[in-house]
Amino acid sequence: MSTQETEIPLVVITYHDGFLWSLKHKKIEYENKAALIFLSEEDLKALNIRSGQEITLKNRLGKIKVKAALDDSCPQGFGLMPKSFIINRLISFEDNLPDSKGIKTVAGKGREEW
Repeated sequence: MSTQETEIPLVVITYHDGFLWSLKHKKIEYENKAALIFLSEEDLKALNIRSGQEITLKNRLGKIKVKAALDDSCPQGFGLMPKSFIINRLISFEDNLPDSKGIKTVAGKGREEW
């Protein structure tokens, strides 16, 4: 097996999660629930990870670490993630019009050197 880590392009689509919103005052629970992205089985395989493992998402604005979870309804090449301050690190607020419905990122296994 190659020691080269796999990276894939991934478009993140955010959604509102009422349950997550209700946890906003319970910081640890909120952060654990917010740092979650749902991926297709094909993307999990491409990243060589299983559901429950950590990945890193990055773009020109920054990088974040999140836990990946399998969602059979998620299309390949896309990730579904709840709106939160975590994903906001990868969203541009240029012209005061944040784009949270098609955040272009590169995903890779969670690792410190990024």
